[in-house]
Amino acid sequence: MKPILHQLRVKHYIKNILVFLPLVFSLNLLDFASFLQTFLVFLAFCAASSAVYIVNDIADAPRDRLHPRKKNRPIASGKISVGMGAVMAFLCLSCAVVLSIFTKSLTSGILLLVYLSLNTLYSFVLKKFALVDVFCLMVGFLLRVAAGAAVIGVPVSGWLMLTIMSLSLFMGFGKRRGEIRLTDGTTSITRKVLSSYSAAFLDRAMYSMMTLSAAFYALWAIDGDTTAYLGTNRLIWTTPLVIAGLLRYALLLENNVSDGDPTNVLFTDFPLMCLVPVYGLTVIAMIYFH
Repeated sequence: MKPILHQLRVKHYIKNILVFLPLVFSLNLLDFASFLQTFLVFLAFCAASSAVYIVNDIADAPRDRLHPRKKNRPIASGKISVGMGAVMAFLCLSCAVVLSIFTKSLTSGILLLVYLSLNTLYSFVLKKFALVDVFCLMVGFLLRVAAGAAVIGVPVSGWLMLTIMSLSLFMGFGKRRGEIRLTDGTTSITRKVLSSYSAAFLDRAMYSMMTLSAAFYALWAIDGDTTAYLGTNRLIWTTPLVIAGLLRYALLLENNVSDGDPTNVLFTDFPLMCLVPVYGLTVIAMIYFH
């Protein structure tokens, strides 16, 4: 089971928690029907993301075998055959479609289809082009938020979407920065697109997006529509927590402690493991119990 769970990238399901943002910030977290609909979308994106990871690993297996860390992936290492991987991808895709149908939301279903289509193109074509590869990852995060909003029929603040956009670009550039350090001297072999990036460019891009993330978040927190809808203007005081998280991630990259993968960072760095739930609980307390 361990290779199968590894191949499904279960720990990466944490990215799909983004579908719950509209539920939380529309004050519907305690509404069972809305929560159930959002949870189904969450499960659908988990199944879809597993299918995407499997397809990507099948396509990347030859290069992954030359990578110091990715060579241990189940398909690259031979623990799971290509045929078995294809069957797993089909089953995951089928689960995603069935779960999407259960939501009875055409819009969220279309967004899931766009997510699958975009990532299939990414696996075979788009990841070969610098910047395009990172922007594809960013769109994937936005699609999750949009699907979560669509299934319960609520709008999403433009400032919040800009925050998600800049934050995902920050982490995307950070991940590329970590990959260049990890594969120094073999970037063209392990991931061809890395040879189009320089460490200096990625540093500038990463810190630009970090600044924008903090600024957009603060602007969302003090926006008149946000404070009126949520009934509180205290969210601005969660900005230091957001800045602390951003700086912690950047510090780990600067000190070569991390490979830049946001999921690995979150599950291995104790300060971030504490900071994220503290932020989440603080936000819920501020908007639901003020």
